[in-house]
Amino acid sequence: MFSKHSLTIAACLFLPVTLISLILAGYFWFDSLNRQAEWHKAEATVTRIEWKESTNSHGEKVPFAYAIFTFTTTDGTVVEVPSQTAASEKPLYRVGDTQWVIYPPHAPQQAEEDTFLVQFLLPLMLTV
Repeated sequence: MFSKHSLTIAACLFLPVTLISLILAGYFWFDSLNRQAEWHKAEATVTRIEWKESTNSHGEKVPFAYAIFTFTTTDGTVVEVPSQTAASEKPLYRVGDTQWVIYPPHAPQQAEEDTFLVQFLLPLMLTV
């Protein structure tokens, strides 16, 4: 069905792409583990839900709900950050929900949700 030559060409093209993907995945996972070890952790509360519009592949505007988290840093600063995840029909969080966040001590406005989805699964999906 396939010639030996065409399979060799396909393998030569597939191998570099696979290696690059694995290197990228390793980088993202190592970076996530590094953030887990070095960043501070705080419990955040959803204080409001914001809706933003995005255009889909058909040119239609689709609303997305983002939770806004509020937390207090170790030095007492109150910070608000948006969620890294959004939903188009029903918000992922409700006002009053709590969620752990991690943040760099020098820039708490860069806080991220401390969930498997945000820390590991989304970077892996971007790599694949």
